[in-house]
Amino acid sequence: MIGALIAGAIAAVWAAVHVWIGGREVARPLRADRTMPPVVRETMWMCWHMVTSALVTMAVLLLWGGWSGRTDLVLAGTLLAAAVSVGGIMAIPVLGTTIRRLPQGLLFLPVAALGVQALVG
Repeated sequence: MIGALIAGAIAAVWAAVHVWIGGREVARPLRADRTMPPVVRETMWMCWHMVTSALVTMAVLLLWGGWSGRTDLVLAGTLLAAAVSVGGIMAIPVLGTTIRRLPQGLLFLPVAALGVQALVG
């Protein structure tokens, strides 16, 4: 289950980056923006917090599952990582941007791969 522990550690790093850097560069300016309609600004603010919760949950599932040998927890964390990765990668062509500008999907690819490796051995 070492793969799950490594995956959980990586997910924890990305959750921390999301909170500290994303909070400063995304959430704080978003919250201060008064040009958007309040419903848009507040919905985006809530989505940022929901992503924060999902990333922390992913890390906890993988770390706890890897430490305790609970494949059900590792599977849940791996599926969450895969969903985040696929969603992030699919967003690039949909938004007409580049991987350099929106790398988040790729950041979770190793998390998902390590989770799969932990599950299949």
